Amino acid sequence: KLVYVPTTLLAMHDVTTSLKTSICFDGRKNNIGTFYAPLKILIDAAFCRTLPRGELFSGIGELAKNAALLGGKHAEGFCQALNRDRINSEHGGSGEEFAIDDGMLSTLLALGIE
Repeated sequence: KLVYVPTTLLAMHDVTTSLKTSICFDGRKNNIGTFYAPLKILIDAAFCRTLPRGELFSGIGELAKNAALLGGKHAEGFCQALNRDRINSEHGGSGEEFAIDDGMLSTLLALGIE
C-alpha cells in the first residue's frame, strides 16, 4: 500500500493525470517509481510556496504540454488559470512577481482529476 505526498508542482500534476509516482535517488532523476495507483494522494499546496521559481515553471511547462496534447478542459483550465489579465491584475502588470496562489494551484491540479 502506498500513500504519495508530492512536494513539487510537477509531481502533483503527474500524480493527478497519470498516477506516476517517482522519486529522485542517488543524484538521478525519477529513478525509483511506479505507475501503481496509491491508496491515497495527499497534496499540500504549502509545498509550492517553498519552491524556487524554476521549479514552479517546470511544473507549469508540464501543465502546458498536457493542455496542448489533451485540449478540451485541460487547455481551457490552463488558459483560465494563467491568463495575462489575471496575472497582471494580481501583480501590478510587472510579471516579475509571478506566483501561484492556492486558488490557481487548485484549478490547475483539478484538471487531472476525473
